[in-house]
Amino acid sequence: MALSRTPAETADLRYRRAVKKLTRFIKDWLYLIIAAGAVAALIGADASYWNYTYNDSDGYMRALRVWHWLAAPSFWEQSLTESNYPFGEILHWTRPMDILWAVNAIPFLHLGNLRDTVFLGGAFLAPWLCVLSAIALAYGLRRQFNVYLTLFGCFIFLSDPVMQNYFFIGRPDHHALMALLGIYAVSLNLCWLKKRHNRYLRLLGFSLALATFAAIEGVILYLLFLSFFLWLYVFKNVSPVPAVKTAKYFAVALTCFWLLNPPYEGWLYPDNGRISILYTAFSWFVFVALYGIERSRLHTRPLKIWSLICAALGTALLLLVCFGADICRFPLDGEISRVWSSRISEMRPVWRQDWDTVLAVYPFGAASLILSFLLLRCKSYRRMMLLNLCLGLPLFALSLAALRFANYQSLYNILPWLCLIDLTYKKSAYARRQSLEFPASVWALGLGILIFQQFVFLPFNINALNKKKAPVFSPALCQNVRNAGGTLVTDNFLSPRYVWLCGVNTVGTPYHRNRAGLVDTHNLLQGTDDRTIVPLLLKHQIAQILLFDGYDRYYDLSPTNQSKLYYRLIKRENIPSYLEEIPSPLNNARHYRVRI
Repeated sequence: MALSRTPAETADLRYRRAVKKLTRFIKDWLYLIIAAGAVAALIGADASYWNYTYNDSDGYMRALRVWHWLAAPSFWEQSLTESNYPFGEILHWTRPMDILWAVNAIPFLHLGNLRDTVFLGGAFLAPWLCVLSAIALAYGLRRQFNVYLTLFGCFIFLSDPVMQNYFFIGRPDHHALMALLGIYAVSLNLCWLKKRHNRYLRLLGFSLALATFAAIEGVILYLLFLSFFLWLYVFKNVSPVPAVKTAKYFAVALTCFWLLNPPYEGWLYPDNGRISILYTAFSWFVFVALYGIERSRLHTRPLKIWSLICAALGTALLLLVCFGADICRFPLDGEISRVWSSRISEMRPVWRQDWDTVLAVYPFGAASLILSFLLLRCKSYRRMMLLNLCLGLPLFALSLAALRFANYQSLYNILPWLCLIDLTYKKSAYARRQSLEFPASVWALGLGILIFQQFVFLPFNINALNKKKAPVFSPALCQNVRNAGGTLVTDNFLSPRYVWLCGVNTVGTPYHRNRAGLVDTHNLLQGTDDRTIVPLLLKHQIAQILLFDGYDRYYDLSPTNQSKLYYRLIKRENIPSYLEEIPSPLNNARHYRVRI
């Protein structure tokens, strides 16, 4: 005889069956659901606001690089003669972004114009990297959480204002690719924690090598993931084999990438700003050191710690012996900082940022790390939180020193919140089948996380809307620049766009490898007499100068600077006889033709 159920029990049974069917559907179509959600989020957030331009100078400079590369395909690095004209510039970038850019441009080949094809291929590159990042995140989360928490984790990622700053339409930046590879590496670690399969370590080594190939800061990610395995080795008596295998696959992959795309100076040049023999040798030294530690079979914690310290010191000493002390030289020296990098907000530390930026970027990451410490007491989440802290603490510290490292926040600000929701649910009476009501605390917690994430960014959005920037482009002005032709001197951060749009050459561009162009542009605009100005005009065959009133605080218009060239041109006072002003359609533009 069947047991009779109360109406409440019958309703609960139907509810659980419906949830079971929904869960099965989501499991079968998880990646498609996430991809569709990511595309919808990007279209809703970006498509209506995109004004058919790139967000910053990097987009235009990369477009020039890809355009030259497609015109003359080669894995060898090429000099861009449009920059630092007529001597050229060697960029520190590498081929991964170029390849992705070219692949993304394929759908636009029907346009028949290579420049338009390249431009649109770059404009829509970052959104596709965002979709891939969400899928990569789900790949790891589904190994540790149910599908609903996996979806919520992807939603946290997609709604994170800091991350979306790197993924919107019109910003083809390598930071988006680095975020994708970092997220994929975290997912591989989560998979390895669930099932200790070697294939995850192979993929981890390859993905970190590809990140290092894309940008040299990938070495930092590599060392942080190694630190997690070595922490387990020292304090949890886990075998060092995962660290050894990750180091081996990283070294093999990095060697292949170095052979394919060496520095412009050649395979044996120890460039510390991009993939080179320096980092290839470093990867093999690390592998050999870890392999030696594994073979030594140490059992006591002090011996393990001292062996790792000796390995680190030995690796550093070998690098110094092989390549000299110049490998320690920081690319941004005092002069480059004075004339260029001090103006870049992403290179500034937290104490040199506006308060709205500080409140927008740092609270959510700091709260995630604090929560990670608190969740260490829960045994079921302990190793995930150790991974989160091994990544999060150094990356958060780096973001305090330079804002650019904030793009790695998604590596450590998602896991703690999912663990907290999971813990709240498991402690509820509903999860133990002692109640028929789904815990309201779970809904409240999820909603609170999203509100907190968005609320801290609100002052930044309001301030951004209230900021009014002086116009620096117009079709008519670009036509004037095009008609004048030759070499254009303008602000370093504006020159790549004018080079791309107008087909002119320039001198200074906002990249540390273009040291001569940056310094010459600075000395020219800051020059006070013809003995400084005229030789620089002749050296770079400069045909026109374009400056803007109210563009940047770098151009200080206080009376103490009235003898400097930029002051005289902007104020239209005491203009040299060899400069002739060209009427401009923008009231704040000062456009001059050089007559020498």
